[in-house]
Amino acid sequence: MKTIRRFYFYLLSLISVQVVIWAVVNLLRTIFDRSTVTFAVDWLAGGIAFVAVGVPIFWLHWTTVQRDAHREEEEACSRIRGLYLYATPLATGIPITYAVLAILNRLFVKWMGLPVTTSAVGGAQTNIDNLIAIAANLIVLVYFWRVLQQDWKINPNHENLMDFSRLHRYIWMVYGLGLLIFGVQQILRFIFSVPQDFGSVPEMVLATGLALIPVGLPIFGKAWLVIQKSLSEKNESRSSLRLVVLFVLTLLGVGFSLSVLGILLANVFRWIFQVDSWRLISFMDQFATQWAVLITMGLVWGYFRRELKFAITDQDDIFHQAGIHRIYHSILSFAGLVVSFLGLLLLLGTIIESIFNLSIGNNAASLSDALALLLIGLPLWLIYWQQIQLETTGFDEMGTAARTSLLRKAYLYLALFATVVGAMLSTGWWIYGILNALLGQMPSDFWLNFNLQLRIAILFAIFLVYHLRILRADGRGAQPAKEAERSEFSVLVLPSEDSSVSNQLVKAIQLKSPDLPVSILQMELTKSLDAINLARLLLIPSSLLTNPSEELQMVLQNYTGKILVIPEEQENWHWLGTVSRDQKLLMQEVAITVQQLSENKTPRTSAPSNPWMIVAYILAGLFLLEIVLLIITALVNLFLV
Repeated sequence: MKTIRRFYFYLLSLISVQVVIWAVVNLLRTIFDRSTVTFAVDWLAGGIAFVAVGVPIFWLHWTTVQRDAHREEEEACSRIRGLYLYATPLATGIPITYAVLAILNRLFVKWMGLPVTTSAVGGAQTNIDNLIAIAANLIVLVYFWRVLQQDWKINPNHENLMDFSRLHRYIWMVYGLGLLIFGVQQILRFIFSVPQDFGSVPEMVLATGLALIPVGLPIFGKAWLVIQKSLSEKNESRSSLRLVVLFVLTLLGVGFSLSVLGILLANVFRWIFQVDSWRLISFMDQFATQWAVLITMGLVWGYFRRELKFAITDQDDIFHQAGIHRIYHSILSFAGLVVSFLGLLLLLGTIIESIFNLSIGNNAASLSDALALLLIGLPLWLIYWQQIQLETTGFDEMGTAARTSLLRKAYLYLALFATVVGAMLSTGWWIYGILNALLGQMPSDFWLNFNLQLRIAILFAIFLVYHLRILRADGRGAQPAKEAERSEFSVLVLPSEDSSVSNQLVKAIQLKSPDLPVSILQMELTKSLDAINLARLLLIPSSLLTNPSEELQMVLQNYTGKILVIPEEQENWHWLGTVSRDQKLLMQEVAITVQQLSENKTPRTSAPSNPWMIVAYILAGLFLLEIVLLIITALVNLFLV
């Protein structure tokens, strides 16, 4: 109930403060800048009305949450309060940034002698209009920033504030970087464009770029500097958010830069094969956008790839480091595999069509696209696939972990799924064409379609056989190592008063891992020290640990292996972080955990589902989907320019 109440009060405070801000802005616009207000009476009435409504609602809800925060530490340290105190400065800081950008853009447009209304940002506004918005948002920003600093002084080790502070820094860093990149791209577009009459589109592009850089560079520089200074703390250097942001920026850099490089290569080949007639200066002008994107996103790729390597190195566990590298390599390798397949498909199709047409000149455009795809896809696939394969050559723990990793299995099975479906459909269409010609009238282009369809089936079959052989080789290489490792990994169960529990444990483990040595301690602890020390894993029921005997305490002090505690129901004993389950499910989870420990993996136990986390995951998934669609749209637009 407290969470729902807290959420209600902070959400209404956030909404009402935004209503008050923009009502005040509209009210002041009618007083100081009537030239931009079409219906002054409506704006004046609306401003007064929403201020009169918004201020009491904000005051009521904000004073309530402030009073609760001063009285109860739980309220002061709540996650919702931390989110609110960082969301409000963000919600006011972005409009301030936009207003400053609009003023600068109009200033550069006016300096170039162009109409102010043609400004890309804030062309329909005035300086007074933007200054009013800056003043109103800045007052609220300063107030809430002081409240936030007071919370930091009261709770310097506030975990929720730390989390949202980290998120706040990375949001501003990405926002500033986006403004900076877009600004540099506009200037590069102007540089690569052929000079035309003053007042045309290139000058507007230059004005936009000159406005974006002075705004984006300080934001990015300040946020990135704060992030770099915070890396001296382990929580910051090893945070998952840092890895995710660097991962996304690196992949965006490589995705955009290689995409536009492919476009440029395809058009270079068209130029060489005389499909298009270009002069160097006209070629640079026509593809000015692609050159700008290639340079900027290439720099983003190079810089943040280096930062990603540093972030991975900061992780303690070498297996975790290898796993993160594997994710990066697998994504790029699979992308290169798809592009290479499309390039080979297009190249073979061009060759077949040229043979039947007895001329390659008619297919020069397709040949150009095929060569560009191969020049981008093959190196990308071979470089990163080779690094993935090198991981699996060793027979140590690292090599075994690479061969048996879930990501590698997903990569190979995804490739198998795609190639099996592709081979099935393409072969079906190939046979359909043959039967259709035999049962009916053979078309004049039968042999052309015959070979074109056959090439698809053969390519899918080749890729299918290759990945199937890799998957089988992994299985053959992993099985002996896994069996040898498990044979050395002995499990010893310490019996509790209820002997049936121990028997169920042994039965569940043997059912899940038949080759894993597991036994129950049959003698007294003092007489079984050698057997206990030889065991790699001890399974101890919690009832033995809640009131341990002197012998058990001595055993645990000298034991150097791994210990797995089995939770048991005891009167007045409650275990945090555990989920209530029946005996059968508990035995199955123990068996899975033992198998993971025997394979040197981190155990993954089930946790109680939090409905708020489920909602957060759904919202994050929708946001990620929107980002993916925007990226796809941007890439498609590059091809359409």
